[in-house]
Amino acid sequence: MIIRRRTAVIASALWTLFVWFTRVRNIANNDTMSDGARTLAYVVCVVFIGAAIAMLVMLARRQWLRLRLFLPVVAVVTVGWWALRSVFILVHHHSWAFRVVHVVLGIISSVLAVVAWRGTRVRS
Repeated sequence: MIIRRRTAVIASALWTLFVWFTRVRNIANNDTMSDGARTLAYVVCVVFIGAAIAMLVMLARRQWLRLRLFLPVVAVVTVGWWALRSVFILVHHHSWAFRVVHVVLGIISSVLAVVAWRGTRVRS
């Protein structure tokens, strides 16, 4: 894997960590969430943070085959999550600034995940 491909994986993983650790902080500071909503939100954070850490570990250990198998799953889950969440964010009663920020977060997350995946695909 060449440097650009590694950079794409690192960028996707670090961005994912940034987004989801920020979400953890926001959940912890939100006094209006029910216990069930808070638990579900933390579970989603753990899934994405775990995926990002796994990406970095596989990259550091040079586990190229595992990484090539894992990245499409990460890309599909990321794009799917943000597509679904964006619809909910857009139709609920949030400010336009909140809506724009979250749609942009989703676009950046999705693009980085897909670029990381496509960069590690085996060329035939």
